[in-house]
Amino acid sequence: MSYEIVFFDIDGTLVDVQNRMPESTIQAINEVRANGLEVVLATGRSPIHIQEVAKTLDIDAYICCNGSIARYEGEKIHSESIPQDTVQQLVEEAEEKNHPLIKFTENSCYSNIEIADSMKTSFQVLWKNMPSVEPDIWQKEDIYQAYLYCEEAEQKKYEELHPHLKFTRWFSHTVDVNDRFMNKSVGIERMLNHLDIAPEASIAFGDNQNDLEMLSYVGMGVAMGNAIDATKSKADFITKPLHEDGIFYALEQLKVI
Repeated sequence: MSYEIVFFDIDGTLVDVQNRMPESTIQAINEVRANGLEVVLATGRSPIHIQEVAKTLDIDAYICCNGSIARYEGEKIHSESIPQDTVQQLVEEAEEKNHPLIKFTENSCYSNIEIADSMKTSFQVLWKNMPSVEPDIWQKEDIYQAYLYCEEAEQKKYEELHPHLKFTRWFSHTVDVNDRFMNKSVGIERMLNHLDIAPEASIAFGDNQNDLEMLSYVGMGVAMGNAIDATKSKADFITKPLHEDGIFYALEQLKVI
């Protein structure tokens, strides 16, 4: 079966921690599109934090917040927020432990406290602007994802107390929080159904913990050379690292460009 669509994680796959993207990646994605394939971003970032990457690559199709939101050419094709009572329990626990918690609505993000210097490093990977403080935003708008700032030992306690949530660490002290059954493969399934494309005709690139389900679901899962071991173990193909033209190399080897 020939491939019809390619999904790209952003951080660690398209860009590094300084948001730098290799010129070979831009060239490769332009060639993929010229060859008639769909190109979709599949990221843990929220919609407001993909704008620069989307503009650089001229992409108007994305899956955000680890599968919770999906849009195609301006049309919303999927959105599934975390139940409000579940959010409330998480908020109360974080406040009790004095842990910073950033909550993502569909079009913005808000913190429960002022952003400390220790938090800025991970957040500036996404965007230069820090979230505004609005602890009660969950009472007014749907929440699709949260960032919890805590250590690994503390994360385990959250996992025990909140079985309806999924905690995925992506930075030394930053954890994605999603609904227990939400991951990128959910958003990909919705996107493929919308476009009437079979999973076997899809390729996905990733590097980290939140890419595991995605790489297992598509027809060809590609792990970056700089990916963690767990991601590589789920991949059908391991390419070169991001800054060694890993995207271009894999697409060339797969005969997509």
